[in-house]
Amino acid sequence: MASVAVSNISQIATNGGPLTISGFPAVLYRIASGQTPGDTLTLTNPGGLRQVYSVVGPVSNDLDVAAVDADVVLTIIGNTAATIGQFDVWVMGTQNR
Repeated sequence: MASVAVSNISQIATNGGPLTISGFPAVLYRIASGQTPGDTLTLTNPGGLRQVYSVVGPVSNDLDVAAVDADVVLTIIGNTAATIGQFDVWVMGTQNR
């Protein structure tokens, strides 16, 4: 297990406007290929979301719905493959700044 380098995490911009899913602000991140199940990545103040409620992607998370303005630590999960390809992670929360 290792930490994913910040250079391997990209915030994806779409159409120059904010994304929402069912009214919740959302941010899309792309994680570069070459990561291994068990590696961790930290999203610092993801996308300016005030409070993160959900993360969707091949990761487990440390979300605490009471936490405000907190970093989100994700652990990559996967099947038996030693190395996984590029993947996307959706982060949803409230109150973009």
